[in-house]
Amino acid sequence: MEHLNDLDFADDIVLFSQRGNDMQNKLDDLAACYSAAGLKVNVSKTKSMAVNTERAQGFTIAGENVEKVDTFQYLGRQIAPDGGTKLDISTRIKKARSAFAGLRTLWRSNQISLRTKLRIFNSNVKSVLLYGSETWCVSSQNTSKLQVFVNRCLRNILRAWWPRNWVSNAELHRWCQQRPIHVEIQERKWRWISHTLRKDAHEICREAPDWNPQGQRGRGRPRGSWRRSLHQEISAVDGTLSWRQVKAKAENRQQWKSFNAALCSTGEQDA
Repeated sequence: MEHLNDLDFADDIVLFSQRGNDMQNKLDDLAACYSAAGLKVNVSKTKSMAVNTERAQGFTIAGENVEKVDTFQYLGRQIAPDGGTKLDISTRIKKARSAFAGLRTLWRSNQISLRTKLRIFNSNVKSVLLYGSETWCVSSQNTSKLQVFVNRCLRNILRAWWPRNWVSNAELHRWCQQRPIHVEIQERKWRWISHTLRKDAHEICREAPDWNPQGQRGRGRPRGSWRRSLHQEISAVDGTLSWRQVKAKAENRQQWKSFNAALCSTGEQDA
């Protein structure tokens, strides 16, 4: 796949283009297709955002101006103007904090066992925190923020605050049967990758990991990316493995299970 032009999910459509004129043409074509089907684009709900560029051109649909925004939410994910995941991670932490606070009476209850509280924490709070983490490019700084939030929640559940009842983070994780957050993210990511690589070859999500964005990279050290993190994690397990060989492993569930276990084991050792 050489070009990625759009993402479609039900009535949520995202159009991509490197040139403003091309984007305007796409919007005109979209409006024409809608009109032919007896539909109309809701311009008030349509937004435009420039990613990794300061030149933000204005667009119109049927003569109406499309609002320009600095951030955009698509399927629960926050899209940042720099294309990074820092904003989305901060948003997930806020939502998880709200979910945790909403269960305050449960955490303080003496009638509910610790085991039940932790199961509720994993299903009702951590699931909110790690929503969409399969496609995050996580830096050590962002990982630290996520881990600090989880640790604070666990200490609140155990009532292990300084200086009374203080325990180390290692003891905290052992008592609560929690793994380092970056290991959980890594496991989720590779589990999602395995499902994706087993899809039909024509599926766009199957082709997307091999897609190369158009354009030229600027000077200086390249920023970390999701795909670069894949190659780094593969090399940590076996420096001789290529991406093509990893894709072949996904077809064999037993081989993939062993490969994924080695990935998570490497991540826990790094912790």
